[in-house]
Amino acid sequence: MQIAEYEHQEPLKAATTREGPIFEAIAQSIYGGRRKSQRQLCHAGNGDSLTSIPDLLDIERGIAKEVKGVGIDNYVTLDEVQIAKYILLQAGGYFPDNLLFDFEIFRHRASGLAKTFLSEGLDGLIEELANGIQFHLSLPFSLVYHLFSSGCNYTGRHEKSIPKNKDQMVSSWAEKAYTRILAPGLDALMAEPEQTIKSIGLSNRSYSVTRLRFPSHVKMMGEKTLTPISSFPSIVIRDVNKKR
Repeated sequence: MQIAEYEHQEPLKAATTREGPIFEAIAQSIYGGRRKSQRQLCHAGNGDSLTSIPDLLDIERGIAKEVKGVGIDNYVTLDEVQIAKYILLQAGGYFPDNLLFDFEIFRHRASGLAKTFLSEGLDGLIEELANGIQFHLSLPFSLVYHLFSSGCNYTGRHEKSIPKNKDQMVSSWAEKAYTRILAPGLDALMAEPEQTIKSIGLSNRSYSVTRLRFPSHVKMMGEKTLTPISSFPSIVIRDVNKKR
């Protein structure tokens, strides 16, 4: 039996704050690596540095992962600043050439998490998510960046909102520029990845597609309870032009 351990990080007040580490633990059970280890990365050539906190990282094995959980009718948000940082990390000489970033997206069926699990124990949230994963998509950064920048039908773009005066209040997300991978886009990549890659203007010859299934023997250790993780389908897309 394989165990995915939840690492407690305080304060954990909102359910959405606790949701991320749950999917990071599941991704770690698949790939290994260390979770949320902040690193001061130095450029091999010019000495410049960049602070990074990858969700999963194992330099020796070429593992670098951004992990995202998303509700069944929701979207994946790609923050412009975050994407720019990944471009620097990928191309700036901070890592060995064989290390490439992938985005691990877990679609789950749970709803109303913020309201239901705001004050309840962690084990209930783990059970809700562990039994409700619809599918998993593993996407290479090159594909994610194309979705971010291409303006295809599967995405939506939000430009940064600039207050009309210094006293006008805007939300933290309104102040950012970002792209959303919409629910139909996630559905299409899961159901017909090869056709979807072609439909957004990329070549199928540049990507490999592997269909897998998460094993049924993995369990997650919460505060008090060991919870089985239900098996779910997985699509793993890799950029065949990049070395690992």
